[in-house]
Amino acid sequence: MTLKLSHTDKVASGLVFVLTAATFYLTTDFPAGYGATGPAFFPRVIVGLMSVFALVQLVKATRKGEPRTVEISRSTVKTVAVAAALVVGYVLTMPYFGFLAGTVVFLLLSMHFSGVDGFRTSIPVSIGVAIALYYIFVQFLRVPLPESAILPISRLLPGLLTGVGLA
Repeated sequence: MTLKLSHTDKVASGLVFVLTAATFYLTTDFPAGYGATGPAFFPRVIVGLMSVFALVQLVKATRKGEPRTVEISRSTVKTVAVAAALVVGYVLTMPYFGFLAGTVVFLLLSMHFSGVDGFRTSIPVSIGVAIALYYIFVQFLRVPLPESAILPISRLLPGLLTGVGLA
């Protein structure tokens, strides 16, 4: 069974415009930063560029005349649903597992779903990426990340920058 969708370029452009508007609205409460680049600056730049590309896509789709039609199979819907469920589950369990443990589990499940069968590869990669992201956000960018009350793993990691405590 397949599902036919028409006007996909126009629908996608509209969804990007909604995402842009939502991001601009949600970043109005962000605190003021140092100079012109506060915490809202980079999300707004990214979605601003996305809206420019969406506008280009919308203009091209309107000029073309005939709508673009895409057929979506059941297996494609299943793949997208599982990937979305993994992301939603990751976000919802973050306060309980914390950033490090939650990210390792999320990456392991995502890699298994993507076809990586060997744990000899996926476990070290998951742990390494999670620790690297932790240091980038906490030590370099000084962004506090959620810590698990049950399993406070990040407290065991050494601080890299002098005088910077772990969050």
